Amino acid sequence: LKRLRKKKKTVTAEHFNKLKILDETIGTETKTIVSVLYMDGTANPDLVKDVVERIKSIDIPAVISITDFEEHMVERKYSIFPQLISTEKPDKVAANIIEGKVAVVIDGFPMVYVMPAVFAMFMQAPEEYNINYFVSSFIRLIRYISTFLTLTLPGLYISVITFHQEMLPTTLAKSIIASKQDVPLPAYLEIIIMLFAFEILLEAGNRMPKTAGQTVSIVGALIVGEAAVNAKFVSPAVVVIVAASAICGFVIPSPDMANSVRLGRMFLVICASIAGLYGMSLALITAIYYLSGMTSFKTSYLKPFADNGGKALLADTLIRTPSTKRKDKMVRWKV
Repeated sequence: LKRLRKKKKTVTAEHFNKLKILDETIGTETKTIVSVLYMDGTANPDLVKDVVERIKSIDIPAVISITDFEEHMVERKYSIFPQLISTEKPDKVAANIIEGKVAVVIDGFPMVYVMPAVFAMFMQAPEEYNINYFVSSFIRLIRYISTFLTLTLPGLYISVITFHQEMLPTTLAKSIIASKQDVPLPAYLEIIIMLFAFEILLEAGNRMPKTAGQTVSIVGALIVGEAAVNAKFVSPAVVVIVAASAICGFVIPSPDMANSVRLGRMFLVICASIAGLYGMSLALITAIYYLSGMTSFKTSYLKPFADNGGKALLADTLIRTPSTKRKDKMVRWKV
């Protein structure tokens, strides 16, 4: 508007009417209203058409939970990776609409869906844009490193301890051997048991009242963990590895992506238990190949890592783009 005023052009109502809202009804019994929001001239018309057609194709009696809608919208219905972004933050929804994405609001639900969704979006947090971009970039790099560690650390420990002991320095190998004395279980079984114990504690903490849930976590982590080590059920090194992997997993801002990484971690543990580093490498290559072939509303899931020749690799992905360069971000996300 400032540029229009400088050019002495009249500011009319059409400048404020770019936000378009299309209403559809789903659910033969509930008649739930679904609104599609997008910016006219910014969002790809093919994307808007695709979203509307998928909504119209939903033939269910009622929309009771968000999965009733989500499972009908995604392309790969049996994938563990999230393909839609759900959020309660108005600023996040507005920013994505301005970038050229489409938002879907369902009557009666507090969550708003944003589509298409790619992997890099699940690693971004809205609060990053409220602090200095150097600090935001540092935090985001830590987030990517933590995601890699929580995914691979337990499997890497099993591989090295069970199949590739020659990779360990002599001092570290002696320390691990000393910690495993009198422990009857093999390393891979220790890791699997501790990971399952962590998942049980996490679920128990979520299902209990807030104050009681914190108590369960403290008791499980300190008392039970210490007792298990003293009783020689598990070695101290395994407790450290599982604890470090769990803490790194909490860094992921998206709960949906965090759950996918937790499942992937168990898969890598099984592969490492069977074939060591070779099994882990094969599993990681398979996962990357699978993600490279995934699309979200005809948009590559690994964009921009596996799209446009990597030209936009650093455009608000691994690092946070300064606000003065935000226009480049909008162009990159115009799908």
